[in-house]
Amino acid sequence: MSVNVGTLVARLEANTTDFDRGLANATRGAETFGARFGGAAKAGALAAGAAVVAFGVKSFQSFASFEKQMNEVFTLLPGISRDAMDDMTGQVKSFAKEFGVLPDKVVPALYQSLSAGVPKDNVFAFLEQANMLAKGGVTDLRTAVDGLTSVVNAYPAGVIDAAKASDILFAAVKSGKTTIAELSANISDVVPAAAAAGVSFDQVAAGLSAMTLAGTETTVAATSMRQLLVELTKSGTTASDVFLSIAGQSFPAFIASGGTLQEALRLINERADKTGLSMLDMFGSVEAGQAALLLGATGADKFAASLEATKNSAGSMQTAVDQMNSGVSDDLERLKAGFAVFAIDVGNWLATHLMPIFEGMAAWWAENGPGISAVAGALAEALVMAFTVMGAIVTTFAGAVVWVATTIVGAFAGLVNAARATRDGIVTSFRAAVEFVSSIPGQIIAALGNVGTMLYDSGKAIIQGLINGLKDAAKKIAGVIGGILGDARKLLPFSPAKEGPFSGKGWTTYSGAAIIDGLIEGMESRKAALGNMSLDVMHTLSKPINASATSAGGVGGGDVTVPIYLDGKEIARYVWDRHGMTSQMARAS
Repeated sequence: MSVNVGTLVARLEANTTDFDRGLANATRGAETFGARFGGAAKAGALAAGAAVVAFGVKSFQSFASFEKQMNEVFTLLPGISRDAMDDMTGQVKSFAKEFGVLPDKVVPALYQSLSAGVPKDNVFAFLEQANMLAKGGVTDLRTAVDGLTSVVNAYPAGVIDAAKASDILFAAVKSGKTTIAELSANISDVVPAAAAAGVSFDQVAAGLSAMTLAGTETTVAATSMRQLLVELTKSGTTASDVFLSIAGQSFPAFIASGGTLQEALRLINERADKTGLSMLDMFGSVEAGQAALLLGATGADKFAASLEATKNSAGSMQTAVDQMNSGVSDDLERLKAGFAVFAIDVGNWLATHLMPIFEGMAAWWAENGPGISAVAGALAEALVMAFTVMGAIVTTFAGAVVWVATTIVGAFAGLVNAARATRDGIVTSFRAAVEFVSSIPGQIIAALGNVGTMLYDSGKAIIQGLINGLKDAAKKIAGVIGGILGDARKLLPFSPAKEGPFSGKGWTTYSGAAIIDGLIEGMESRKAALGNMSLDVMHTLSKPINASATSAGGVGGGDVTVPIYLDGKEIARYVWDRHGMTSQMARAS
């Protein structure tokens, strides 16, 4: 088997190169990962540090709030020792962790229980029962404490405890249309009257349950039942007298002898039936009669069922609590409460170790603070003075700058106004001159127009005078000839003559016409001379007009035409253009 050494070496070198390249890539990847991991670690460390600081602050605040609440509780226990305080504080934390109730909920309930008269020695046992009622009845701890303390405190000591009251309340909720929260809020309206009459709490709870089941609101049911018990118990009322006549003893005596509210209402209902009256007639108020009607007549069966449930309610509360504790939510509540306790403990530790520092800082400040404050005050006054002086300087300088600027602006404005006034004067004068010069051709034209009219009127008058003279001469000639002809007519038999100078064309008719025609032809032959005379006059007048029109740049920049009329007929026309006046003769028609 032959081996190509060169190929083998080349492959080895290639393999080594690939290895080096892969190693370099791996190195870069490791560096990138290291950089990213380092950045992430750094960011994580910063975030963790911020979280730790935030948790420390939150823990300190939680401890401060918890400590304040516990101090409020301790005000209800005058003379309590530090050890007793520490012991009660520890019991609160233990209760919170065991039952999954946040410390800030336990402490107010503790305060409420102690304030309601629950002995401090068994207050946590009472809170345990209240917590069971709250969990089973789906309400909060303070509401449960309110309801239980109202019941337990209404009856003489030893008559009923928190555990039994919890079972009865829960049974009433199960058999009626009410809640633990509603019963706790209204139970205090009825239990004092029930306790005074000797009616047990199970009967009260059963009555409220039956009335709510019939549609009465818990608030109305409690008020009505209280009025029922008051009227039965108080002597002199309608209900008390009726019951005394029925049972032969008062209602409280009947209860004390072993009777029940249910039995008393049945007796009253039987009397009402016998007498043909209603249960409402057996009581003095509508509220009491309504409660009696629901519990002793129309709703007697519901009342009996509820009473049976409350009598046999022992242990019902524990069963409900066990059911509520079977889920994950109860574990989460305990975990949350445990963490809250831990935060309080951390805050306590921080306060314990930081308080000496804070106290030392406070003492140091108490000792050195006045001096520091004095120095700071002096420094502040100096700064205020310095800023005041600087402000005055700046204000003065600013005022000077404003004055200079105002002066310069005013002077410049004056110059501008003067220049504008000068310009306006020049423009006004120039406009007046232009208007004057421009008006000269118009005035000349107006004057020329008058001259034309004057010439026209004069020529017309001359011709008309000539015509009138000729007419007068003709009349005289006609008179003379008429006289001659008259004389001739005397000599001649008739005119025209058949012969002689007056015959044919020699007749005076034809002779007179020939004379007039000759006169007219003579006048027509001189009409050209009259026109030329007019042209000479207009040429003489045109010289100053041409000079003015030329200096003004023409009359309006165009030509001006002036016609000359004789007997309504145009005989001549004068035209002014940019270069002077020309004339045109109109041909006589």
